[in-house]
Amino acid sequence: MPEGVTERSWFRWSLAAAFLIMLFAASWLYSPEHMATSVSPDERLADYTEALAGFTALLAIVSALQAWLLIRADNTSKRVLDLSEKQFLMEGQQADLAAKQHGLARLQHIAANKPRLRIRSVVVARSGPDGSGCMFRKGLMLTGNLVVANVGATDAIITESDYRFYWSRYGLPMRPPIGEGDPIKPLHGPEDQTIRAFESCSYGISCDEPLEEDVQATSKGGGTKLYIMGSIRYADIDGRERFMGFCREYVPSEIPGGEGHFVPVENGDYEFED
Repeated sequence: MPEGVTERSWFRWSLAAAFLIMLFAASWLYSPEHMATSVSPDERLADYTEALAGFTALLAIVSALQAWLLIRADNTSKRVLDLSEKQFLMEGQQADLAAKQHGLARLQHIAANKPRLRIRSVVVARSGPDGSGCMFRKGLMLTGNLVVANVGATDAIITESDYRFYWSRYGLPMRPPIGEGDPIKPLHGPEDQTIRAFESCSYGISCDEPLEEDVQATSKGGGTKLYIMGSIRYADIDGRERFMGFCREYVPSEIPGGEGHFVPVENGDYEFED
């Protein structure tokens, strides 16, 4: 088939050519010259028969050509349909791949920028000044606040938390006293469950029992020591949970009249992060 010629136009030109050939043959048979040269009616009948046979053969050729073109067009349509289905499947696979890549990028972002909770500060209200220089006197109902900071790049969702005050002349016990049966209290509430990335939240803390003796801890050791300890379980935005424990010990000021501060204890059973 010549370049630039469609199958439909090729069929139309072939049909037109067949019609012109038939018209030429009919005009020749009925022309005065042919009629004059015909010897007898039998010869004219023979000419008509030959012309009819030729025209019939031409119609057969055109019909065969038409059938071939129809078959070719059907095959072309099937190929186009197959190609469309393959393109549709390929687009679906590309969409699935894009979704998987997005999910992988999200997991990588969370892994590289996971939330990390830290105890920023602990403040406990002191007893009223009585000239003794003692910050926390016997009978004091301990109250204050504890600030938790999220130093990670994604939000932290607190799922469980607890804390307690603890005082002792003998330091910390081997088993952290923040398990079942110990006087622990929840640190967070429903309204302050989430800590945004690079933000902090202040929680009120208190003790339901009065202080049993004066906190007389010295910077050189000895005396009654005061602690605030607890644990926080939290999840990232993908639902993966993490766990941390904390324990802060009150250290008095070396300067007379100073308030002192709470510092992390150097004990992995109390201060840890999983």
